[in-house]
Amino acid sequence: MYYTYDQNNSGGSFTIDDSVCEVVIIEADTAEQANAKTETIGIYFDGVDKGIDCPCCGDSWVRNYGKGTDEPEVYGKSVYEFRGSLFRKQAYIYHLDGTKEVITW
Repeated sequence: MYYTYDQNNSGGSFTIDDSVCEVVIIEADTAEQANAKTETIGIYFDGVDKGIDCPCCGDSWVRNYGKGTDEPEVYGKSVYEFRGSLFRKQAYIYHLDGTKEVITW
């Protein structure tokens, strides 16, 4: 299953580097495993409570509790068909086999 994490631009900016970008998709067996994987690549949760993120903008990242999807998706569309948007220009997909795929829109 694939679990999508959309980064909120808390404080007016995104963190974009070799590990994370605006959209990160993790392939995992469960949401709990996907959440654990995200923390190994630099995603953090509860940023407002930790004083990292802007309290009026909210957390940059939110844990996934969903069932996931069979294929990588962004806003209910295949990541390969999504056209991007003003704040969604790329996605990193971390596959179970350890590979990272970069999608640019």
